[in-house]
Amino acid sequence: MLQFIDKSKGYSSREEWNDNGNGNFASVYFRIDTIGFDCMNGSFADSSDREAYLSEATAIIKSFGIVAGCGYRQNNEYLHAHPQQISGIAQKSKIKAIAEAIDNSHTMKIRWTDVYEEYAFISDDDYQAILDTKRQEMAHYIIQNCFTKRTNLFKSAYEIAINAMEKFKVNRINSIEDINNPKMTFKYAMEIIQQLVENGYLIQVLDGDRQLIRSMNKTEQRKNKINYEETLPC
Repeated sequence: MLQFIDKSKGYSSREEWNDNGNGNFASVYFRIDTIGFDCMNGSFADSSDREAYLSEATAIIKSFGIVAGCGYRQNNEYLHAHPQQISGIAQKSKIKAIAEAIDNSHTMKIRWTDVYEEYAFISDDDYQAILDTKRQEMAHYIIQNCFTKRTNLFKSAYEIAINAMEKFKVNRINSIEDINNPKMTFKYAMEIIQQLVENGYLIQVLDGDRQLIRSMNKTEQRKNKINYEETLPC
């Protein structure tokens, strides 16, 4: 019997694990039991079981028009087959059918299916427009996260931009962005940081190739006639 458990991050209150007509994609883990695979030692006792499993798993993945990936995130639908789980990103409308195909196979049975982050196809131009609507909120977030206890203490602009990226990004199937692949959101945050520096709203020092920044304390804000609560010039 199939079991579906939705552990979506940020979507559980408004999105089901299955497709709701929006055509979006989701990070999915099909937890499976595989014939001949020993979970204790992490291997197959018989190589023929391994070959049969890999052949059938690959065939199922490809039958849905999905790339049989190697485990690294790609900018399209992909699934990576492991004897304990088949995981990756797939269109939400395919999740149930894939689970049923796995459960009806000769080498695997579904234990349960976890559905996590949702992804949408958003062009660069449309995503730029989305980021523009978040510009002031991102700027205030950067300012708030650049406060330090001492005037000789600074923070890494790179790390601040990464944190902003993780908070404000929208998951895109056509341009997957994370800490290992910082892209448009990260560059947008770095652009805001640079403009805040140029407009005197952040104090900057350079340490070799490292850009270090901090926000002004109350005394510095009064001296420079800066109010962080107002609209920021960026």
